[in-house]
Amino acid sequence: MSKSSSIIQYGLLGLIVAAAFILMFNASLKESATMDELAHIPSGYGYVKYLDYRLNPEHPPLIKALAAFPLLFQKLNFPVQNRYWQKDVNGQWAVGAQFLYESGNNADEIIQWSRLGPMLYLVKRVDWPLVGVSADVFIRLFSNGFGSRPLCYHRYRRGFRYFYRSLLLYQILI
Repeated sequence: MSKSSSIIQYGLLGLIVAAAFILMFNASLKESATMDELAHIPSGYGYVKYLDYRLNPEHPPLIKALAAFPLLFQKLNFPVQNRYWQKDVNGQWAVGAQFLYESGNNADEIIQWSRLGPMLYLVKRVDWPLVGVSADVFIRLFSNGFGSRPLCYHRYRRGFRYFYRSLLLYQILI
């Protein structure tokens, strides 16, 4: 592969990644909280702020922690005195409702900031060095775009599938 065709390929891939991120970000600004976010946002915040994994232990913590990381830089009231946080094994729904809507926090701002980390995870999911290797890219696109669940927020999973399908089309055309 020549240097100029490599630059074109990476440029097209960068355009696809940027377009996917912009579309997801724009959609996230217009949507209310999903049901899962009520549990996942406070769970992730508990993970990164208090290093405590008591909320929502049945799901892997990576995406929830990425979602909560931007929240560390905000002054938020987290209900640590709540009995659901103190005593319940899995009081994520009650803690989520109190954290987002009953603790004096701006719920819309928390939701928007918590969506940023998982959307940025999209860029990490692209195997940039493998763009020119058709078989590897095809296998990764197929497994990531059609079978896996890179986000715990169901609505954004659809955006990832469209993104990976467009990458697959890109790979076929190049």
